Amino acid sequence: MLSSSKVLYRSYRPEDYAACERLVNQAWQFDKHFSPASLSTLMKQFYTADVPLMSNFNLIAEVEGEVAGFIFGHNNLRPKKRLPFSYNLKGLFKLIKFWGLSDVSFGQKKALMSMLSCHARNRASLLEEWGSEITLFVIDARFQGMGIGSQMTEAFFSDCRDSGEHVINVEANVVEAGAFYQKVGFVYVNEFSSPLHGLCSRSDRAGLYAYQL
Repeated sequence: MLSSSKVLYRSYRPEDYAACERLVNQAWQFDKHFSPASLSTLMKQFYTADVPLMSNFNLIAEVEGEVAGFIFGHNNLRPKKRLPFSYNLKGLFKLIKFWGLSDVSFGQKKALMSMLSCHARNRASLLEEWGSEITLFVIDARFQGMGIGSQMTEAFFSDCRDSGEHVINVEANVVEAGAFYQKVGFVYVNEFSSPLHGLCSRSDRAGLYAYQL
């Protein structure tokens, strides 16, 4: 069993990004579900790169110098982060790069864009304003079951509680992750169908879970 004294909890640093992207890939297996490699690489960036920039809460769990997990969240009662001028340009560049992938057919690109749109549309129809929310949260499989996830969610709860927030939301796959969130105190509220969840998980059931502070 890993000793809690060996886990360092600290703020995210830009040099942590590669490790965070690796953990996202471990959890959702972009390399398995998206091919060729150029597409899976770009999808990992689409899914991960903007989150550290947009989140006003971030926490890294480090074990012996290695990133063992992370949590990014949005506390609706804290000031929003000011995005750098280059943010929109980088987003546009990634979109241009996506449509310019020569080894991916136009049909495949169109189908993927349709899946992204469907996910966003169904999510918004369930809850238009998600408020304070855990936006991205992964613990390395080697360190799961050791209490790191509970420590990290509690840190976000405390941050929101100190700000006067009353509810925290999270989107999670009902089959894959619902049990964990309920274990740490979230309550199942509702769900929507997501082709993205269906592609990267065992189920297309994307759940909305809420934690009352």
